[in-house]
Amino acid sequence: MYEFSLTTDLPFHQVYPLHQRVMAVMCGNQHRADKTHLRPLWRSYPYPQGEKEGSILLIRSTQKPLAALSNSSAANTKAANSKEIIGPIETSTFTLTEGEQRTFHCRLDLTKRVSEPGENRSSRKAIEYALPEAETEAWLTRLLHRHGFELQQLDLVEPLRVRLNRRHLINGADVVFQAKVHNATAAQQAYNQGLGRKKAFGFGLLLEAVR
Repeated sequence: MYEFSLTTDLPFHQVYPLHQRVMAVMCGNQHRADKTHLRPLWRSYPYPQGEKEGSILLIRSTQKPLAALSNSSAANTKAANSKEIIGPIETSTFTLTEGEQRTFHCRLDLTKRVSEPGENRSSRKAIEYALPEAETEAWLTRLLHRHGFELQQLDLVEPLRVRLNRRHLINGADVVFQAKVHNATAAQQAYNQGLGRKKAFGFGLLLEAVR
């Protein structure tokens, strides 16, 4: 796994344009018909207040960004034809083992899908609903269990709503939680591939909290 930062002039909440910038950096601004293997995880942060406009993205990927490889090998490189600055690319060696307890922070899409009744299975539509605050801990417990963790404590839930497009709002939250690993293989996969939905738009990246 590779990890690097991306500095951009876009605000941290403009998740669709940020998704486009991330993919442009990963592809080196080259068209690729098949991008299924390019599924980088990322999370955006605003600049400190008053410093400058824009945001900083933390990105985790299975391969190096082509924009960096096609440019200078200096520590910080500028993506071709863009205002993005790519930070140093580091190799991730993070490993999870069964029985250990970790504290993570993660931006999660807090929605649940409900299938509307239909005449047959193929005609049913999955409708997304915002998850009520009272159900957050139980929902997170189930999500983590499917991915090899047992929730020990939910420390923080900070609601976050961002607009994907004119018709779609993402109901999410920045959460901090303590969890115990009960399945190391599944937990490692969650760390590498993310948790929950909307991962293409800056959700699901597990980051270990610094205490």
